[in-house]
Amino acid sequence: MNDNKDIIEDNSTNLFRVFERIFKELSNEPRIDETLMIHQYILVEFVKRYRIGSQKGLCVYMEMGSGKTHPMCAIAVNGLMKKYKIFMFMHFAQNEVVKKIMNEMIMRLKDDGMKKLEDRLEHQIKFVQIITPKKYIDVIVGDQIDEMSQDELSDKLSRIMKNSSMLMGKNKTVRNKIFLFDECHIFFSMIAKKHAIANMFYRFLSSIDESNLIYYFTGTIIKTDPFEIHALNSLTTSVVRNPGFERLPGTVPEFRNMFVDANGRLKNEKIFMRRIYGLVYYVGSKRTVTDKPELKERSYITCPMTTFEFIQYLNMRANELSEMLKNLKQNKAIETDEESTSYGKPIHTASTINSRFFCAGGVKSKYDTALKLVKDTYGMALIYTTFSTKLSPKIASIFTEAGMGVEFITGETPPDQRQTIVEKVNNSDNRRGEKTKVVILSSVGEMMLNFFNVTLSIVFTPPSTVSQIEQFEMRGVRPGSLKHLPPEKRYVESVVLLSAANPDITPVQWEGYISNMDALKVEREGTIEERGMRSKIFRNNSIKTFSDAIKKASINCDNVEMECYKLEANDMPLYANTAAIDISLPEPSKEQEQITCKGYAVEIDGDKYFYRFDKDKNIEIYETNQLTGTASIIDSGKTDIIEKIKDIAEKKISSINKEGK
Repeated sequence: MNDNKDIIEDNSTNLFRVFERIFKELSNEPRIDETLMIHQYILVEFVKRYRIGSQKGLCVYMEMGSGKTHPMCAIAVNGLMKKYKIFMFMHFAQNEVVKKIMNEMIMRLKDDGMKKLEDRLEHQIKFVQIITPKKYIDVIVGDQIDEMSQDELSDKLSRIMKNSSMLMGKNKTVRNKIFLFDECHIFFSMIAKKHAIANMFYRFLSSIDESNLIYYFTGTIIKTDPFEIHALNSLTTSVVRNPGFERLPGTVPEFRNMFVDANGRLKNEKIFMRRIYGLVYYVGSKRTVTDKPELKERSYITCPMTTFEFIQYLNMRANELSEMLKNLKQNKAIETDEESTSYGKPIHTASTINSRFFCAGGVKSKYDTALKLVKDTYGMALIYTTFSTKLSPKIASIFTEAGMGVEFITGETPPDQRQTIVEKVNNSDNRRGEKTKVVILSSVGEMMLNFFNVTLSIVFTPPSTVSQIEQFEMRGVRPGSLKHLPPEKRYVESVVLLSAANPDITPVQWEGYISNMDALKVEREGTIEERGMRSKIFRNNSIKTFSDAIKKASINCDNVEMECYKLEANDMPLYANTAAIDISLPEPSKEQEQITCKGYAVEIDGDKYFYRFDKDKNIEIYETNQLTGTASIIDSGKTDIIEKIKDIAEKKISSINKEGK
């Protein structure tokens, strides 16, 4: 038997134990808890058995904020054990983070008595290829695509993959490689839109040898996703319609009781795998769930700018773009003038970009429109702005002056404060927005927020992509939270307020246009010829002057429609060889938990524990992790403490019975 295979099978729980230690001891993520660890456990167990017929790829959906990076690293380490070469497609800011996590995992394997393995992996990890946006994303969405020949595209992509044979008809020679895609919905969207390079790359992935493994990761639920993640998600958040399959347990204690033994090993494996396969979504197959949510029509309200306002706006965006790109090249976040805190600087540069345009009093009609919409809405409103932290208080003042309660969350809001705000606005006494009517969000991309009382979402945006808007919209109604809303309000009305829009200009042209604004130095209307500059956006015969561009972009936009690709999974032969899995656990009902369970804290030998019992007097004992502040079922080896707490619990039960409670 292959030595590498022996290592994996004979030490099947080592990787999860490595995971557990990293999550409890090394991670500075504020939301690490038992539920997230269970997500990782499910994924690792599934990946070890991943051979679903002739499937070429596995799409993994994990809720936003649930830590996709760690399982990706675990798969990479697992692959290195089996002598796979790893290609990871992710944002370059994750580069050092990923390698650090992988090294930590390897060190933990060493601690588990696997010294020889650790030495080999430490050498191999140097050869993990992390494909950054400079080498991947920029090429996929580059601004010269239309001008490149097919041969040039092939050559460029083959150079990126560092193996020219990959796209030269020798795909059978590509063996024992693992491709990991982070934020794969971007890649899927490009394929759906028949993007030349994206489709070429997907054809390459579809044609390579079966010894290669492909994993796609996403936490974004968008209605236009070819994988129809909505349908996939309903496998865990609603009644499973596939006969013979059941849902996974909805709480961590239930999961551990059913599937994890006292030594942390998987038990009831056949039941586990039956339920795991119940979560698998075979794209292009009739066996999947069919109750997709109805596609709601989105409202687009245009608030035209004056010419001068629009020029100011473009100049401001040009400066922001320039500053962002400069800092991206330096691989660091833009510094803010706020004090550094214990939770560190944000690594997402978009969260700290400064914007002053709206502060100057422009686009008043946009805010007037938003204020009217919020006043008329039932429940709470989410307002998403792509602009800076400094702008949020200024937007908030518009609503506070109207007597509304306002909260705002940015990329710099501390995790504990963020959670406090979420709990406050989700409270039942805020069902109609009585206390907090508006929550303003900026740089929300790295957060996992779950708002129950939202009935209106407003997006302040320049021309943007449908997926970005849908990603925000879904934050207002997390799929697991639909039950918290009254039936008539289960879908949030989404309104996009466009300051300026031009359906004739592609995103690539917009990028070129904005990046040229600083060079144009235009303060008022003027022709391109007068300024001695030319941008490709003006090569269109219908746009000969700067004035023409302004009119098209900011005035003639009464009937703006953004492209929306509605794709039926069963009509997508492109994805016929790809499977998907949703490993998000359903949310337990808080109301039910409060009725059936009572929890009591107890301290023994200076350590904190708590116990609870249900209506049948079944006792569960938990211990508190001092590092993470989370609780987990007590280690079965602590028999003395368990007996002490059981005695205390039984006395409490007896006391309650006597009192007739």
